[in-house]
Amino acid sequence: MQPYRSVGMPSQKGFTMRLSLLDGFRGFFLIMMMIVHADETLDTLVGKLNHHAFGWVEDAQGFIFISGLVVGLVYSGILERRGYPATRQAMNKRCWTIYKYHAGLTILIAISAVLIGGNHDIIQRYIDAPVLTTIGSLALFSVTSTMGILPMYLIYMLCTPWVLRALRAGELAAVVGASVLLWLLAQSLLPSLLAGFASDLLIKRGLSLPIGSDFNLFGWQVVFLMGLIPGYLLSQKGLDLSFLRRPSFETAFYVSLIAIVFLGIFDRLVWWKLISPSFTETFVLANKRSDFGGLYTLAFVIDLYVLTWLLSAGSSSNVMATRKLAEFLRRFFSARPLIFLGQHSLQVFAFHIAIVYALGIFAPRGGFGEPYDSAIIAIAALSLFLPAKLHEFMVQRDKRKKSAQQNPLST
Repeated sequence: MQPYRSVGMPSQKGFTMRLSLLDGFRGFFLIMMMIVHADETLDTLVGKLNHHAFGWVEDAQGFIFISGLVVGLVYSGILERRGYPATRQAMNKRCWTIYKYHAGLTILIAISAVLIGGNHDIIQRYIDAPVLTTIGSLALFSVTSTMGILPMYLIYMLCTPWVLRALRAGELAAVVGASVLLWLLAQSLLPSLLAGFASDLLIKRGLSLPIGSDFNLFGWQVVFLMGLIPGYLLSQKGLDLSFLRRPSFETAFYVSLIAIVFLGIFDRLVWWKLISPSFTETFVLANKRSDFGGLYTLAFVIDLYVLTWLLSAGSSSNVMATRKLAEFLRRFFSARPLIFLGQHSLQVFAFHIAIVYALGIFAPRGGFGEPYDSAIIAIAALSLFLPAKLHEFMVQRDKRKKSAQQNPLST
């Protein structure tokens, strides 16, 4: 979600290519999020043809990881060149921008709920208690459906300057240790129990306001830090991935591929209840997505290793199929349309939330039927280029205005 070109990063070719590739990943995640979230309302076959249906890794995880990686790359440079106060100032400015998008979406949804009324699951909390739900969302302690990523990202951004300062001071082990402890805290269910206790207290006082969101901040921070720490090390030229070219790491790559297939099959066994309904219920409770449970963490690390190895060392493999796969991935995520979406990820993400809520309000339960539902999903995905193009136009317009003010004689 980071507009890295505005903060004076170096413009070396390798650095630019690296950021472009990250933007390509973010663009892909945005498209897939749009498809998956739209399909929750429309329920189509096309909407289910995605990696969510085979494994435990989702777009939200990749999106948060890439965001952490870019934040580490960008703000580490500011910390190195301009110091901690400037880093904090730049971070606060960015957080305010993110919050304005979250607040704008919240107010838009609240107004829509009041005007439309009726019985719509996606806005029911706003319909039942518009003022209380709006206040809870604006205060970031009670977030409604699909709205959790922006508040979570904002909170992680606010904590980032302290983390970067600790990394700069050589406290990498302390940062990793703290992250692991917070993740273990999330798995203990204590944060969820405390949130439930707070919600019950509010209910007893006549205030029906669930505390929390779809994301446990203590669990999901590990995804953000998995990106932030390598981003910092890359910015300091302290992350050398050449060791991945050793034969043993290629062997680990093939083992990881087998693990991905196994986890994908296990995913279907669980969600289709092919082992037993009771097993599915017990397993899902023990490995919550919201807490970023153990299996979600393991699956994410495996996928991350596979992609990292392919992009860093895959081209040197002796296996032609592996080299071809590495080349395909690099070309795919370097596609200009994906990069373009990733460069405007905040605006595109906010627009996707608005579309998801619009579908939840206006589409009938179960959708309109085929082929209309599949067409709507395709149009929704393509529509993501509209906010990206609009934001690009506004940025270029502001640059022209600023240039004209600085050089009045040139106009």
